[in-house]
Amino acid sequence: MIEIPSKIRVDVHLRARYSLEIRFAWSGVSLTGNQWVLNVTCQRLSPGAENFVVQVGQGGSEPSSWVTAYTCSSDTDQMFNTYPLSAVELNNGAPVVRIWDAQGSLDLTQGTMVLNVLRIDRIEYG
Repeated sequence: MIEIPSKIRVDVHLRARYSLEIRFAWSGVSLTGNQWVLNVTCQRLSPGAENFVVQVGQGGSEPSSWVTAYTCSSDTDQMFNTYPLSAVELNNGAPVVRIWDAQGSLDLTQGTMVLNVLRIDRIEYG
């Protein structure tokens, strides 16, 4: 038997990827009322860094689709309180909201953010 020397060379080039996805799932949100509004205060802490979006799940505890309610794009506090939740988004009292950097798989920018307020305001008209 003849032995044939073999060599294996593996070159690995790593690229850092930064991503963000945080989900908030409520339960027991009262369905008594006239309107439900998503209220958010957010800020980028790395000046000029990437934006991030606040998205609302379109039904179910594991939503298959998302709708962008707000885009946090400022280096100072941004306050949002204009997005009314639909019946599908209320999800029978269990809405799901995510914070996402929306940069995809090639995200090479690392940044930090602050989420000061994330709440659902229930409005009743008398």
